[in-house]
Amino acid sequence: MTATGADTNLDAQLGAARESIRTNWAIFLTHGIVLIILGVLAVIWPQVSTLAVDIYLGWIFLFSGAFGLAVAFYAPRTSDFSWTLLSAALSLFVGVLLLWHPVEGVVSLTLILVALFIVCGASIWMRAATIKMALQRSRRGDDCRAATITQEFFS
Repeated sequence: MTATGADTNLDAQLGAARESIRTNWAIFLTHGIVLIILGVLAVIWPQVSTLAVDIYLGWIFLFSGAFGLAVAFYAPRTSDFSWTLLSAALSLFVGVLLLWHPVEGVVSLTLILVALFIVCGASIWMRAATIKMALQRSRRGDDCRAATITQEFFS
């Protein structure tokens, strides 16, 4: 595709986007207002919104597990049958627990998020420390692979 062909295609896409915004601006505005109201309500009543998220995730896990079980038994001769069955059963179990005991589910979801943030934070810290050490070695001339190491961590 030539540069002018790409520019023409981009101009057409931008024109279509402008036209969509022009004709549907009221829907976009209403959507934004509804989201702002829901966000304010979530801040005002964090217990209710947290419980709603717990119940919502419970239904997602429940349907995901039920569908996964159906898939597992529909195609039992596949190589990943046991993993599909295990993950479907686990999703179904977690969904039932979140829906049956939503308050305890809120606590467990909070603990899972805490663990996730700790692991992610430690991972980022370790990545930064590794890059810093590689850069210090490269400044001293000890290791000419610092650029490669840095590139690996950012890719």
